[in-house]
Amino acid sequence: MKLYDTLSKTKKTLTKKTLRLFVCGPTVYDLSHIGHARTYVAFDMFVNYLRFGGYKVFYLQNITDIAEEVKKRAKEKGLKEKELAESFEKEYFKDMSALKIDSVDKYARASDYIQDITDQIKELEKAGYAYQTDNGVYYRVKNFKNYGQLSGQSTDELKDLEKDSQKENPADFALWKTAKEGEQSWDSPWGKGRPGWHIEDTALTYKEFKSPQYELHGGARDLIFPHHEAEIAQMEAAYGKSPMVQIWMHTGFLNIKGQKMSKSLGNFITIRDILKTYSPQTLRIFFVVKHYRSPIDYTPDALEEAKNNELKITNFWTDVLWGKEGDLQNKDTKKEEAAISGHIKNFWEFLDDDFNTPGAFGELFKLITYFYELKDLAPKPRDLILKFLKDVNSIFYIVDTANLTDPKNVPSDIMALVMEREKLRTEKDFGGADIVRNTIEKQGYIVEDRTDGPIIKKRV
Repeated sequence: MKLYDTLSKTKKTLTKKTLRLFVCGPTVYDLSHIGHARTYVAFDMFVNYLRFGGYKVFYLQNITDIAEEVKKRAKEKGLKEKELAESFEKEYFKDMSALKIDSVDKYARASDYIQDITDQIKELEKAGYAYQTDNGVYYRVKNFKNYGQLSGQSTDELKDLEKDSQKENPADFALWKTAKEGEQSWDSPWGKGRPGWHIEDTALTYKEFKSPQYELHGGARDLIFPHHEAEIAQMEAAYGKSPMVQIWMHTGFLNIKGQKMSKSLGNFITIRDILKTYSPQTLRIFFVVKHYRSPIDYTPDALEEAKNNELKITNFWTDVLWGKEGDLQNKDTKKEEAAISGHIKNFWEFLDDDFNTPGAFGELFKLITYFYELKDLAPKPRDLILKFLKDVNSIFYIVDTANLTDPKNVPSDIMALVMEREKLRTEKDFGGADIVRNTIEKQGYIVEDRTDGPIIKKRV
């Protein structure tokens, strides 16, 4: 499998079957929005695909419960920082569950790694990359020659993101912040304080991966600078090993009708807001038809299109289950089998090329078109499609299988009503047939009349 590496700007081949993946998780001071969903759904699908392909993946995600945003929101609400963070952490897990995300092996809360954080800062001090001021401990950017390599920025052009008149260089960033009165703090060799944002992630990945080097690091594109740039500088300087990560993966921006999502613009959409109207499968399809590295624009029309695609795939699966074999005496079933196998092969090949989901799902829709061009389908080709759909759904979870109607699982009383309706239609008692149809629909099923007989579907 080949993946695009943000650092080298080239596609690299995965050379190991055992992989460690770290993805930057949420800062828990508010409800998660659909921008978060875009990133976490993408990596959930990606990890599912790796595991499906035989890779052994340890997927680690952090929970940032120490941050300026947490401190500010806690003060606004009159809560302790820990109390607020734990509350929104629980809400985050509810949202991930609602999105059917279950691939993460471990969630690592930053506040559980204070000792590891201070140990890593000590290593940076020893190596000459850290110095103390009255306000905390800073990273000495000028000593790390490759600073800026991930984002492509020159250190001479960097803005002063953390004001402190005692800093040696405006670009230097905080590793440890001296405690202010009333805020959450911990003891350290530099006095009471709290960790900087960037050091949290390198400390916990070093602890959990038991190494300063690992295979995959992911996150949203807006984290490239300063966060991921700082991570590289910290980890490589502290332990003297490079590269920190074999492949950097970043998801594209999600905009709302062409604009950046912002509460001030009134276009801030939470995950739970969107799931009041659309299913998690619809949202997952909305994401999957765009490449994970591409920007994506949320519009109501785009969500409706995703909803229609969900229904299209669900109906396709149901129709394959109900397909009539018909007269197969003169059919070239080997040709059918070869055509179906070709689409399936192309689907997997697209995914092996930088997880190209738009290309892959283009093949799925071609397969759907091919299926409906056939009047009947032999058992072996049908079984090929059914296995393929089950495999795809185990990775992407784009169909709620509870909405599929397998002929074997239709209740006998529903089947009896369908047969009664067919008898009434044969007798041209269409009024009576409509009454039976309404009875069937009230029990959660829909009858679709086809030239080769009716099929029954669950109401979606």
